[in-house]
Amino acid sequence: MEDAIQKAARSRYGSETEVRAEINPKTGEMRLSRLLLVVDQVENEATQIALEDAKKRNPPPLRSATTSPRRCRRSNMAASPPSRRSR
Repeated sequence: MEDAIQKAARSRYGSETEVRAEINPKTGEMRLSRLLLVVDQVENEATQIALEDAKKRNPPPLRSATTSPRRCRRSNMAASPPSRRSR
């Protein structure tokens, strides 16, 4: 299913676009992410992003003495499954 979604996204947005689809099998939540290469000077807007723009989209997390570093995950799009009504 994830492969089919990735293929559909590439066909819609261009074959050079790097798209990742992840589906949580327990919740049905789907995440779509577009991967961009961080560069100093952008030559191809479909595959690259300037360092300053990347920092604006994903600022470094605030750290304090009580918090530990955590990994950040970038996602352009996220979708939740439709709610199911019990019968």
